[in-house]
Amino acid sequence: MATPTNQPEQKKNRDFGLPQAEFKPIAEGGGKWFKITTIVAGLVLLIGAGVVYWFFYHPPSTDTSMGAHPTPEEHENGAPEADAYSDNIPASHQPTEQGAKKSTLAKKIEMLEEEAHAAYSNIHQALQPAKGAITSINRPRGCYYVVVGSFIDDDLASDHAHQLVQQGIDVMLIAPPQGQYFFRVAIKQEDTFRNAYEKAEALKAVYGTDIWIMKY
Repeated sequence: MATPTNQPEQKKNRDFGLPQAEFKPIAEGGGKWFKITTIVAGLVLLIGAGVVYWFFYHPPSTDTSMGAHPTPEEHENGAPEADAYSDNIPASHQPTEQGAKKSTLAKKIEMLEEEAHAAYSNIHQALQPAKGAITSINRPRGCYYVVVGSFIDDDLASDHAHQLVQQGIDVMLIAPPQGQYFFRVAIKQEDTFRNAYEKAEALKAVYGTDIWIMKY
C-alpha cells in the first residue's frame, strides 16, 4: 500500500518531468481561408457553366462565309440572281491564282506539242525524196537529150519513166520520130551538144556507159 510518504513521488513519475499542456481555442484566422476557398470554388463553377453554354447552347451565327440566299424582298426589288449564285460558290470551286497558272502552263504545253508536231512533219517531208515530173515530147525542139533507155512499147517506156520519177528525177518521155518505132526516156535536156555531153559523162557512173545523146 502506498504511504503518504511516497504519493508525491508517484505523481512526479506520471508526468515524466514534462510541462503540463495548456488547451487554447482555435484562432479566428481560420475563417479567412474558408471564405477564400468558397470564392474560388464559386468562380470555377461560373467559368465551367460559361464554357458549357458557349459550346453546347450558343446559337449559330447568321453571317456565313458562303453567303446568304436572296430574300423574297430582294427578288422583288430586282436583285440579280446571278450574283447570289456566284456568292454561294464554294471557295474551292472559284478560280485561284494557282489554277490560272496551271491553265496557262497547259496552254503553253499544248502549243509546244503542236509546234513539235509541225516541225516533225516538215522534217519527215524533207527527208522524203522529192518526186520528179514526166514531160512528154511529141515534136522536135532542136535540143540535145541524154537518153538512158529505149523501148519499142510505150508502156515499158512509161514504167521506166515512173521508176525514175520516184527517185526525184525529171524525165522526158520522147515519142518516136517519124519513121522510127522506139520510145526514148531522157533525163537531161540541153541547148548545146557540149553541155549534153558533159552531163552524160558525169551520169555514166550511175546509169552505166549505155547512155547516149540524141538531138530532137
